[in-house]
Amino acid sequence: MGGPSSHAESSGAITLIEGRPLRVRRVLRGFDAPRYTAIRPGAKLAYVSDSGHGEIAVVDLVARRVLLRLAVGAGARHLREVSPAWPGPPRLLQ
Repeated sequence: MGGPSSHAESSGAITLIEGRPLRVRRVLRGFDAPRYTAIRPGAKLAYVSDSGHGEIAVVDLVARRVLLRLAVGAGARHLREVSPAWPGPPRLLQ
């Protein structure tokens, strides 16, 4: 582990944590109902579902900020990783 990580909270925020022992690096607000986070080990980006806003937020773990939000519809919850070997460009799966 050791790299940046995130934790979704019910308070409309996510907490970026890192290190051993774990330390809070930044709290990002502006979420309505953050649910799940997907991060590949060693990655610089995290993906957080926000079921309240119907979005997936793309979080830059190095800059510690939300890069963009993708509208995916009401009730956005679970995330699924797609293999880098997936043919064609990345896309959201329903």
